[in-house]
Amino acid sequence: MKDRKLIAVLAAAVIFTACSDVPDTATVTSSSPDTLMVSSADSLMVESEKAYADMDAAYSAGLKKVGLPDRETMDATAPEGVYELELEIINRSADENWMTEKTKELAPIFGSEEEISKMKIKTAKLSAAYMINSAIKGSAVTPLCSEEVTSCEITPLNKKTSGAIDEKSKQAVSITEGYNRQAKAILGDQLESIIHEADCYQGNNGTGYGVHIEKAYKNVPILPYTPLNPNHEVLDESNELCPLDGYCFFDGQLNTVLYHPDSSYKAVKAEMIDKIISFKGACELLEENLGNAAHYDFDKVALMYDPRVDRTSGGDFPNIRCRPKWYFITFSEDFFSNAMQTCFTVDGLDGTIEVI
Repeated sequence: MKDRKLIAVLAAAVIFTACSDVPDTATVTSSSPDTLMVSSADSLMVESEKAYADMDAAYSAGLKKVGLPDRETMDATAPEGVYELELEIINRSADENWMTEKTKELAPIFGSEEEISKMKIKTAKLSAAYMINSAIKGSAVTPLCSEEVTSCEITPLNKKTSGAIDEKSKQAVSITEGYNRQAKAILGDQLESIIHEADCYQGNNGTGYGVHIEKAYKNVPILPYTPLNPNHEVLDESNELCPLDGYCFFDGQLNTVLYHPDSSYKAVKAEMIDKIISFKGACELLEENLGNAAHYDFDKVALMYDPRVDRTSGGDFPNIRCRPKWYFITFSEDFFSNAMQTCFTVDGLDGTIEVI
């Protein structure tokens, strides 16, 4: 097994070894062990809805250090808009009456009265729907009983890859999308819930299925992944990284074992951003600032919102601040962790590069 801590340390080191050879488009003004700031990236900016328009140009640019994912798996869907966001949790006051009423409204989406009598259904204090089918939890091949899972086939999903999964996985995705639509309407969620991964588990008791859910705003996802070895800034309570993710698990007969999306939110601030660093611009910035000997083959490159919370501000449910960044990610080899092995971000507004 790889020494993951060492990999993270090396990643932080190599990104700044090129500081003496910085391009005209990205002049270094200051740096820390994990962050490189630039004074200007104006020449790399495009209109926000054209963020992915130069993707093909990036793939033909001859990048040596930044290994992009297979072009056929990349979804270049244009954002409906890019924003500086602040999100507030629905039912921030944790009103018990609201949760009781919403639980009653949620219950019918999971089946008949007889079926839901065997389930535990609730609306959590974090304004999230929650259902677990205790009758089949112990016998299903899912991460809930990880000792039973012997292997897992993981398929990242987008408009380009959704046809690559088997028929039962497609049905699991369809069922989850139905839950998402109904839960969003009941809870008043202003974010979209999007399926971004389908898993097929094999184990001693047969087959199980998993569907992973990310949140998005106007077609731009909010980071759903956690870093395997986060830097000190990510763990700083005044600026803590706060990924939003959810999941739905099924047994081999597609009975729902667990449905647990992330919380429901409303946007209390949404300031539209007119221009952003393009896909190719972000690739070039990272390419030009990695050390000469560096090379990374990334599993995912995408524009996502970087969600941060200030836990020192008081209150149980602090607002989430979201800033658009280009994420360059390699994933952990552990199929249960859904974690980022290595992650670089390029800030979409000022080009700052960070090792998360």
